[in-house]
This record gives sequence, structure tokens and C-alpha cells, in this order.
Amino acid sequence: MSRKRERDFHLPVNMRFKHGAYYYDYGKRKRNGKTYELLSRDYKEAKLKWAQISADGNAPDSGTFAEMARFYQAEVLPEKAQKTQALHNMCVTFLLKSFGDAMLAEIEPHHIYGYLDANPSKVSANRQVSVMSNIFQLAIRKGCISSNPCRQVARNPEKPRDRYIEDQEYHAVRSLALPIVHAVMDFAYMTAMRRGDILELRLDQIEDQGIRVVQAKTKKRQVIEWSLALKTCVDRLKAMGPPLRPTLVCTRKGAPYTADGFSAIWQRLMAKAVAHGVTRFTFHDIRAKSLTDAEIQGLDPQKLAGHTTAKQTQTYLRSKTIDRIQPVRINSGHKAKILDSWSDVNI
Repeated sequence: MSRKRERDFHLPVNMRFKHGAYYYDYGKRKRNGKTYELLSRDYKEAKLKWAQISADGNAPDSGTFAEMARFYQAEVLPEKAQKTQALHNMCVTFLLKSFGDAMLAEIEPHHIYGYLDANPSKVSANRQVSVMSNIFQLAIRKGCISSNPCRQVARNPEKPRDRYIEDQEYHAVRSLALPIVHAVMDFAYMTAMRRGDILELRLDQIEDQGIRVVQAKTKKRQVIEWSLALKTCVDRLKAMGPPLRPTLVCTRKGAPYTADGFSAIWQRLMAKAVAHGVTRFTFHDIRAKSLTDAEIQGLDPQKLAGHTTAKQTQTYLRSKTIDRIQPVRINSGHKAKILDSWSDVNI
């Protein structure tokens, strides 16, 4: 296997970036006498060549976790959203430090429990073990093993995020935002779309009957019908850039915003909002507010979110309603006695 990386954790295993280009690292195995092979200077092209090299053969020969992880990155990850690919690649990088040289058949539940217990970040450890479980499932499919040890492992307990953005908080931040962020916040609230889907929304997806969406995460196809407020918001966004550009949300020069670029703008806005007394929240919390408010308004939050199960939607709902509980009524036989016992108490 290749050496353990010390940087570029988002890259797939065996891929290295140096001197302005991407290389395949064969490590000690070598290929045609070479340790490295040039893939490309372009990341997308490099990933395609990396996948072709990684998928050369039907199954890993060594039976190690590292080899199966490489196959997982080559065969499964390319079908997932870009953000998911980056997260899973990072998880694989951490998993290889502990399990890379281990034989698949020798990894048992107590080893995985030890990994969960030793990891300082309990939530990150859960995500890494989930990716590990996916890799074992692929190994079962390839006929390398017959069972998945992760199935017998209970994950670390997690406290679900319950941050609900109150209306006054939302409007306070909105008033401090740049016009482009102001409009994107409104668009996110009305559509409950994820940030990545909003930034990648093309102008040709905006049609007479509504906005045609294919959610990157769930692949759910939707048409968001027009309301007067949504149409006004979209018209504002269209006016914030040159007419000829690929995406609805763009810079003044018409270039699409990158996730990192928009995130940097959002973090500056949050710093300003905190200075004005607003408790910090994430852009993703706007989606939770949208789905929660949709339920309160009698809409279908699951349909709006594009989720396949109600359980997925439930994790987003952060109800702002307070249950009003009636006290238990005192029956007639005990009523007088209880009232007498409190008659000398000064309330």
C-alpha cells in the first residue's frame, strides 16, 4: 500500500498532489518500475484516471482493508455527491491509519469498539465507522468476507442539533447581509434547498411552471412551483450578475460561487451578527427552519425536503411550539382536604 498521507486528506487513497499535478502513488508495489504515475493537472480528469487504475481487476488480491477501501473509492464513491465523496475520502484516510494493513477477515467488533472509544471526536468516529461498514458491504459483494462486523457495533450516542432560528434572529442577520446573501437566504428558506444545490442551480432549470430541481444528495426530482415571493427573489438574483452566466447565484463577473467562497462570506456575516447580539447559526439551519415552519403552516415537510423517509425529515424538525399541559384534576373526594392543607400557605 502507499505511504500514509500527512496532508490533502480530501484526496482518494493512493492519489497525491505535488508540483501542481495529481499522481497515482503505487508505494512499494511499483508499476513498470515507477512509484508515481502522472494522472493530470485537472482534478476531475485525474479522478477518472485514478478510478481506472484503482479498478484494474475484479477484486483486491491482498485481502487487506486498504485494498478494499481503494475499491470502494473507485467503484462506489463516484456515484455519490461531491460533498459526500470528500467526506468519505477523509474518513477512509483516518480509517487506514488504524486498519490499513489489517486483513478484512481478522477485523472483529471489539476492534471497532476500540476505535470508537479511542477517537476524541465521537461524532466523527461514528461517520468513519459508517464508511467502514460500507466498505465491508462491498467486500461481502466481492466475496471476500461473509459478514459485516460493523453491524454488531453500537455507535456513540449523539445529541441531535436542535437550533431553531427565531424569526427575529433571521431578520436581524438578513438585515446585515450583502444583497446576494440576503437573497440566497430568502431563496433557501422558501425552497428548503441545500446550499450546494442552490449554488449549482442553473438558469436553464428555471421554467415557466417553476424551478426544476434534482437534489444532489437524494437524486429526488422536484418542480418547485412559483409563488409571488419566490418569483420576486429569483428576479432579484437574476439581476445580480450578467445575463449570460451558467448559474442563478453568481459573482458580479458571472462566475459560480464555490462552496468555500460562499462559506467565507457567510462566516464574515456571522461574525458581524454575533457582534450585534445574535447567537451564531449555520446556513444549514435555515433548511431546518424552513421545514419546521412548513410543518407549522400545514405543508408537507418531507415532500419539500425531498426525503425518501419520514425519519430523515424528523431529524430536521425543530418545533418552536410549546406543549400546554393541563394539570390532573382533583376528584371530589380529595378536593376539600387538599384545599384545607394549603389554606395556611401564603401564595
